[in-house]
This record gives sequence, C-alpha cells and structure tokens, in this order.
Amino acid sequence: MVDAQVKLGGQTLPLHDYQLYSMNFIMDHPYCGIFLDIGLGKTLTTLAALAKLREEGMKGHILVIAPKTVAKSTWQDEIDKWNLPFKTQSFLTDEKGRQLTPAGRQELYEAAAAKAAKGDWQLYFASRDLVSKLVDLGPWLFKNVVIDESQSFKSPASQRFKALKSVRGRIQRLIELTGTPAPNSFQDLWSQIYLLDQGERLGRSITAYRQQYFEPTLLVNNHPVKWRLLPGSEEKNLPGHRRYRHLHEKYPAEIAGTDREPGLGGNASKGQKELPAAEKKTRSWTYPARRLAPKTRLF
Repeated sequence: MVDAQVKLGGQTLPLHDYQLYSMNFIMDHPYCGIFLDIGLGKTLTTLAALAKLREEGMKGHILVIAPKTVAKSTWQDEIDKWNLPFKTQSFLTDEKGRQLTPAGRQELYEAAAAKAAKGDWQLYFASRDLVSKLVDLGPWLFKNVVIDESQSFKSPASQRFKALKSVRGRIQRLIELTGTPAPNSFQDLWSQIYLLDQGERLGRSITAYRQQYFEPTLLVNNHPVKWRLLPGSEEKNLPGHRRYRHLHEKYPAEIAGTDREPGLGGNASKGQKELPAAEKKTRSWTYPARRLAPKTRLF
C-alpha cells in the first residue's frame, strides 16, 4: 500500500512512509547511510532525493558506484520506469552496450569535465572496480556520490577504499546504501563510516578502532590477526544500535516480516542464537553522518 505521492517534474512517485522518511533524511544530511533490507526501495528512494535536490539547486555531477550488473541496468531501469529527469552516461559501456576501453573512459571523463565547466550536470554509473581508475583519470569531477552495496568498501586495505578516501574532501554529498553493513563482523563498519565522517565517530584508523572496541583472539608472530568485540561495545558505541534511529520502530507494519538478522548479513549462522519468530523483523536503520560541529546530536 502506497502512503505518499511525491511530485517530481510532472511525475508522481508512489512512496511508502519509510521511503519518504529516508528521502527527506538524505536531503537533510549531506553524508549519510541508508541501511535498508533488500527489496525496500533504496534505489527509488535515493533517486527521488537526488531529483528533489536537483530541483532545489544541487550542483555537480552525480556518480553512482555499484556492482557491475547493478551499475549496468538497475539504476537506469528505475530512471526509465519513472521517467526521472536525469541525463545519464556509463563508464562501463557505450551507448551501444559495448564495453568501454581505457581510452574510451578517458574520453568520457574529459567530456564530463567539459560539461561540468558549463554547468551541464549528469548522472554517471561506474562499477566499484573502476573507482581507482576514475581517480587516476584527472581531477575528481563528482561532487555527489552514491555507493550502492557500500559493504563492498568494508576493507580499509582495498584499492577502491583508498582511492575514494583520497578524494573524499572533494565530495559534497555522499550516500551509502546497503542491507548488510556488517556482513562478517562489526569491523566491516569502520571504512564505511569513515567515508561518511572522515573518522570522527569511529576513529581515524582501523587500528584505533580495533584498539577501542575489540580485543585480539589470535596472534601470529606477535601480530593480532583475529579480533572479538569487547563486551558492551555494541550497545554503547557502535553505529546501528539503539542509540541510532530505527526505522522499524517508526514504521513497523511496513518493514517487518523478513527473517533476516539486521545488518549482519542474513540469517543466524552456525553457533549463533536464532531470533524468536516474533522478533524476526527487518530492523532498517537510517544513519546520519555526524556533522563536523560541536554539540551535534547523534541518533
């Protein structure tokens, strides 16, 4: 059942209340994560927010970073379905669907720079494997970035994370989307949250984060290689717990009903306690990036 009708350039988008809430949240928070389970409309919600921001004067190219198959079709399909006002191009394929060569990407990047100079803003698609290559092509062009499946940036040692980190200061709006922000453990959160707040909340390095919230369980050559969460760290300090705003509490009827454990990547694994049936619901969180100002309230 649709709860809201959002008008965009002559089009009307049907959104659930939690999508409208998330759309407004994106608009109000330049650096944020929308951590909603699969099938709850993250793509349309984000496109609606970006279109609204464009109407309000948001400047700059938009870059959507996504898994290759998603970057090739899912976002464009949603734009076409709702006739949203975005001009799009891809760093993956040309207009005939042929894979772009490195020379083709360089040409497209230079054309994007020329368009930016004229205020001709577009929306571009790239796979996560192309991020480091785009950074190397020239001065960073994309003031607005969306990372679809942001857990793919969970490793602080990965080239994609290092590349995006190096241009983070040039990004004026960053939106992270995922249904599984911590697919393996809470260590997966650090790099994702760092890209949002540049280390203010969880520390400026993965080492500092581990030292504060974890303890080593296995040493190899006197070097820790396995860690476990310190008792109480989840409840007191880590993103995603009750001190943050939970959408499932605000709109339980609309986003309840799945059997996925929130944020940790699916059903309970071997050795973990299964949730009671009554508690098996999607706890979908909207994370604000803490604004770099004193006395900012976290929720």
